[in-house]
Amino acid sequence: MKKIILLVVLVVFTVSGVLAQRKRVGFGEALKRKWVSFVAKAESRGQKNLKMRVRNLTRDSLDLVFENGRMFVANGNYQPFVVTRSVTLAMQGSESKETYLKGFCGNASVPGVPLSADLEYTTRMGSEEMVQVLTQLQAMKLDDCRQMQSLVWHFTNQHGLERIYVDDERSKAFMHVVAQTLNTKIPDYSIQYEEPSELSSFMFTGVAQSMTAKLDYQLPETKSLDIVLLDDKGNVVKCFKHLDNLPQGRYQTAVNADIVGLSQGKYALAIVDENKNRYFEQEVQI
Repeated sequence: MKKIILLVVLVVFTVSGVLAQRKRVGFGEALKRKWVSFVAKAESRGQKNLKMRVRNLTRDSLDLVFENGRMFVANGNYQPFVVTRSVTLAMQGSESKETYLKGFCGNASVPGVPLSADLEYTTRMGSEEMVQVLTQLQAMKLDDCRQMQSLVWHFTNQHGLERIYVDDERSKAFMHVVAQTLNTKIPDYSIQYEEPSELSSFMFTGVAQSMTAKLDYQLPETKSLDIVLLDDKGNVVKCFKHLDNLPQGRYQTAVNADIVGLSQGKYALAIVDENKNRYFEQEVQI
């Protein structure tokens, strides 16, 4: 009799183990298989967040992975929310659970979703390149840098990498990871714009604030020089720095300059002498 009871207990545990398994699955795949459902709402808790209420529609335990680069698109003319920090949500069978996703707005030219607005969302993945870069930045613990919004707009709005402002060692490390992952060159200059906010509906402002650049040039003889910004007609619109009596040689000069008041367009960063001879010139897009 004891053997029969033991056998029944083993069978029950075995069947339970088969019926209720723990599965690790991406959020997109779980939606496709109709294993989960969700309700989303934009919220702000120190940065842009998406509050998610997820329901496990299966009897299995799920480790639900919210992928880097996943986009949640609200109905209406609003910016999608782009997940920039992958997280895993552990769920029991038939459980409903809340979590917050960290991310940024994914379309520079339309307003962000009003906080706590009750809207329906669909979801899709962003580009493979964006996913790779965001994943690498998270691995390197650089996904909390203030350059993240500009980076997302590089992928969703084709903003140039020069719009990712680089002015300190951490931002240099950030750009190194981005350029290395994309197998491209780091721009020789960067532009800082007025930060998006509620006043701009979290859209790209296009209002230039400052510029950093690295100038590499050769002097054939001793010269006094000016580092200037030229408009498309060759007129000086800003003089950034005067260099007095530089001897012959090769130089690298860093520029960190205020460009408040300049409109968007093409300019040239140049090094000129008193006779307007140019020893360095680079196109700059503001």
